[in-house]
Amino acid sequence: MSVTYCQKFSQFLKVGGDSSALVRILEKIEGHLRESGTRFMNGDSLTRADCYLLPSVQHVRVAGKVCAVIIITVDADYCD
Repeated sequence: MSVTYCQKFSQFLKVGGDSSALVRILEKIEGHLRESGTRFMNGDSLTRADCYLLPSVQHVRVAGKVCAVIIITVDADYCD
């Protein structure tokens, strides 16, 4: 999921336009965390998957805010 997430964001920054694909991926991540009831992707302890995903989410948060193209909202409890 992390690779797809990064690809969608890179494409969005290069081409611009619709952010819906990126938002859908963020919603899937949020939904997975909400359903599992855990803090991280594979449980309550940090795993390699989280180590790949978390920096990507942070990059999107910072770059999206700086470029004023997408802002991850506060209602994303688990992705915050």
